[in-house]
Amino acid sequence: MEDEREKPLECPRCEMPLEARLLADTLVDQCTDCGGVFLDHDVLGALLNDRKRQAPLRERLLKLPKAGPAPNPREVVYLRCPECSTLMTRRNPAHRSGIIVDVCTAHGVWFDDRELAILMQLASAGAELNVLPKPNPLAGVSSKDAAAKRSSLPRMPDKAMGAPQGPIDIDVNIGDLGDLLRVIDRLF
Repeated sequence: MEDEREKPLECPRCEMPLEARLLADTLVDQCTDCGGVFLDHDVLGALLNDRKRQAPLRERLLKLPKAGPAPNPREVVYLRCPECSTLMTRRNPAHRSGIIVDVCTAHGVWFDDRELAILMQLASAGAELNVLPKPNPLAGVSSKDAAAKRSSLPRMPDKAMGAPQGPIDIDVNIGDLGDLLRVIDRLF
């Protein structure tokens, strides 16, 4: 039986095999057909923290021949992660960058042709990017430790106007407006 990692990663856009390439001291998985690039979170995080590597990578990416036609920005397509095939989330770096990148919170970020160069430009300009997953403060913490952490939350003053007494503990996933309203209702 073939090991899953030995199987080459496939481009989420055109399903062609991704080629591991060293571009300006950065190892990327790139599609030779559409020019897209997949970076795992560790590589991208190191790259975003090392300003000396950003400009050479941006220049190298811009010197590559332009790949086929760019995806239609008005067409919303959710791509699958090259590693695990789950649907990735779409993010707009710096919230107004003009590009949409696709993020697998477990494995990495997909950049269509030239998008990584744009991200490097934003990073070198000091923009606050939102492409890396946020660390889970309770990751690897037992449920007993998590309960202890919640019990150490600040307490509301006992005589607050109708406020609940005891620790403030909101443990919900906000998925829509209804969820948000229920959280607000629990707070007040």
